[in-house]
Amino acid sequence: MNTERAQFITFDGLDATGKTTLTEMLQAKLDAVVLRTPPDWIRPLRETFNKQKVEMRFLYYAFGNLWVDRFVLRPFLDYKSEGCLVLQDRSWLSTLSAHELRGMSKKWLDVGVKLARMSVKPDISLILHVDPTVRYERLMGRGLVNKTDLQNMEYENQMENKYFQWAGRLEWNPNRFDNTSYDPTGACEALVRYIRG
Repeated sequence: MNTERAQFITFDGLDATGKTTLTEMLQAKLDAVVLRTPPDWIRPLRETFNKQKVEMRFLYYAFGNLWVDRFVLRPFLDYKSEGCLVLQDRSWLSTLSAHELRGMSKKWLDVGVKLARMSVKPDISLILHVDPTVRYERLMGRGLVNKTDLQNMEYENQMENKYFQWAGRLEWNPNRFDNTSYDPTGACEALVRYIRG
C-alpha cells in the first residue's frame, strides 16, 4: 500500500452548475477517475425516492455516499499513488444541505454527520456557483426539468450557504468556483490551473 494517497476532490452545486460536464472534461484532461453519487447502479431509483418522505429520501442518498466511499473510493486510494486524481460528482454536502432544507430533523442530520465523518475527507471541496438566471436558462436548455429541479429552485438562495455551513461542520476545505461566465472549455481550463496549483 502506498504511503501517499491520490488527491480527492468533491464537486457540489445546484443542478446546471456544471458538475457532470466539468468532471467528465477533467477526467479526460487530467486522466482522473470520476465517481458519482448516487452511483449508476441505484440511479434508476432516484425519482422514486425523491417522492418519498424526507427520511426515506435521505437514506437513499446516504447509502449512495457510503457505498461509493467503501466500495470504490477507499479501494482505489489504497492502491494508487500520489499524483492520481479522484473527482466525485456530489458528496455529503449535497445530501446534508438538501435534506436540511427539506425539513429533516436534527436527529437525522446528526446521523448524517457521523456517517460523513466516517467517509474519506476530500482534499478540496469545490462548490460550483452559477447565477440564478443563467442556471435557469441552462436547465431549460437541456430540457430535463422535472419536479425535483423545480423544487430545488426554491432553495436557490439558501443551498450554497448550506454547503459552506456543512463543510465547516465536517472540517472540509470548501472553495467556491463561479461558473457563471465560463463556457465549458474555459471552466475546465480554469479548474486545471487551480487543481495543478
